[in-house]
Amino acid sequence: MNSNRIDRVNSEIQKQLALEMIEYFSNDNSLVTVTGVDADNDFRHAKVYINSLTNVAEYVNKLNKNKSHFQGIISDKVPLKFTPILEFVIDNSTENIDKMLNYSDDGKN
Repeated sequence: MNSNRIDRVNSEIQKQLALEMIEYFSNDNSLVTVTGVDADNDFRHAKVYINSLTNVAEYVNKLNKNKSHFQGIISDKVPLKFTPILEFVIDNSTENIDKMLNYSDDGKN
């Protein structure tokens, strides 16, 4: 499948979920960020990477419990033959970057 199409769909899913999360978490006064989406080639499943300054595991659990709500948003906003089944996961990439930066800083001293 065309990787440009996959990238565009991933980007659109990320955008729509991010917009919805602004409203969804508005009462929590929290900053929950959709850092990326990785959909399968057939768009039947998609991992949604989430990060937050606090309680990220709690937010991911809440999102997974209510994923049908977010799948409905994707169904309405993103024109696809199939609506992907979403799996929200913690994005550890920034944590890994922080560890690497701290390691490199320690090595200089």
